[in-house]
Amino acid sequence: MGIKILVLAALAAAVSAQGPTAASARNPGLAFPYASCIRPLSTSHYSASPVVSTTVTPAGERTCWTLRFREEQCTKPDATINGKDAKCCEQAFHKFEMNIKYECIPNNTFGRPFPATATFKGVPTKGVFSRRFQTSTGVTIFVSDLDTMGKAVEGTQFCLTLNKDSPCPTLATLIPEFPKWSVALWDPNHNCCPVSNGTNPSPPPSKPPSPRKAPRNPSPPRKPSPPRSPRNPSPPRKPPSPRKPPSPRKSPPSPRTPANPMMPPPPAPPLSPNMPPPPSGCETCYDFRVLPTGGRPVLNWFDDKAHCDRLNATWYELFVTNPSVAPFINGFTVFESCSGTSARICGSYKTDDAATTIGSDEDLWNGLLIGAFGGIDQCPSELAGYTLVVRGTVDTCGFASSISSCTFPNPPFPNCGPCNNNTLSTPFSLNQIVTTRAASRTSTYYCVKVETQTPVPNKNALYPNYCAKMSELYKVEFWLSWERRWDIKSIAIIDEESATPRQIAATWSPKADNTLRVTPLRWGKAYVQDSAPKICFEVLNSVGTIFDLTPRPEESKLWFSLFDENQRCCPTTTTIPNA
Repeated sequence: MGIKILVLAALAAAVSAQGPTAASARNPGLAFPYASCIRPLSTSHYSASPVVSTTVTPAGERTCWTLRFREEQCTKPDATINGKDAKCCEQAFHKFEMNIKYECIPNNTFGRPFPATATFKGVPTKGVFSRRFQTSTGVTIFVSDLDTMGKAVEGTQFCLTLNKDSPCPTLATLIPEFPKWSVALWDPNHNCCPVSNGTNPSPPPSKPPSPRKAPRNPSPPRKPSPPRSPRNPSPPRKPPSPRKPPSPRKSPPSPRTPANPMMPPPPAPPLSPNMPPPPSGCETCYDFRVLPTGGRPVLNWFDDKAHCDRLNATWYELFVTNPSVAPFINGFTVFESCSGTSARICGSYKTDDAATTIGSDEDLWNGLLIGAFGGIDQCPSELAGYTLVVRGTVDTCGFASSISSCTFPNPPFPNCGPCNNNTLSTPFSLNQIVTTRAASRTSTYYCVKVETQTPVPNKNALYPNYCAKMSELYKVEFWLSWERRWDIKSIAIIDEESATPRQIAATWSPKADNTLRVTPLRWGKAYVQDSAPKICFEVLNSVGTIFDLTPRPEESKLWFSLFDENQRCCPTTTTIPNA
């Protein structure tokens, strides 16, 4: 009974320690995860265990969180947000998000993707991305499309491996208040974000010494110790009788069959100083996978024999016959399987050192990944929207991990004269996360928030100083299908100054341009900062989402451009799919 009480007390302490610190903030956008969402664990079944494990792998430092599902945790199932019943205790787990430092984002990348890889339930995920929030100093990294429902979450592990060459290659350098960390487990509707807090111990050595065990092959070789006497000893073992001397041509008795069965076998002969140590080495496999992202369907890439042949040819050229690899491997010549979404090949390394060196050669594995799928400068068009992965199956043997996200080419948008399309060229920007709210019983608003930022003039771009001083946002254009224009029921502006959405007329460009213009706006920086306006598209639930109304719905992105009145500045980018 005492043990049960201690376990329950520890459970209660863990839940208390992970309390909704962000939920009580006066302005929820200023606290992690820097969004308007329901944070307390008491409103959800999901949480992350407060203690994590950190290990060092050839690919970099890896930290794993154990995720929990506990029915007793949800004591406030009726929590609401913006007057809406979010039903957080009935939602799936969709996205893992973590608080990090701003300086951990590599220069000129905006953290998309972030220099890290992740696995969930032992399977590589889509890319790791970061996002920065204009209204605070907050920066996070997140992984989406983890969609798992209810009890299936219990005991699963989410693991994050930080690239060794990243600005913050360890958890200690990545998170703002090490050893304290904070993570949010989001639902698909982005209403529920239960926040878990915990601490992380110092990373253990990759191979901790064991003081109680002697090494297998000590040097110098140990001398044999005299045999111990058995419990019921027979008369002491005597040398062979002189009347029956052993023949010098015969071998001594085998140690497995001693002369006196009651006596223990003699000790093994000592190792000769000239005898080489037993060979080291290890066995492993490598998996090549094609994973869908952003709502793309499963792609059975390796059901096509030509794709398996390309993979085999690339592997043979870059790995099996590579002079830096070939002398140190056995096997790795025949793919055990090549079908559906994956292919696997197995073999062994002759030494542990060789396995570590080859497994950590990023250029080798990146080259294998690119060549195996037929890409040179970019992925084949049929792989757009998919993530390509090659990954080792044994962490301690030649572990390698290379991930490439195949993106769609930029669309023919915007359709205007030369302008500065740098995303940081003006003081205005659009948040890359599309949020939703009910418009009616049969329709939904899909909204993008207009924000301000500190411009970073690019001297090699057009009108750098003019765009940096842009005082007014005149219009925003969206790349949407002209053929589907009637599926957008209305366009509205929603801000903090008005209780109800303000309708605004739609202006469509010619059919070939596939462009919807929201104009004129004439918004200054003061209005944007004070009112946090959102541009919202009302879409009937029966026709899909706003992403289904783009010219490229399989991409699950919404492209947009912001303009000044003279159309010299046109910062262009896209939303993040399924963030």
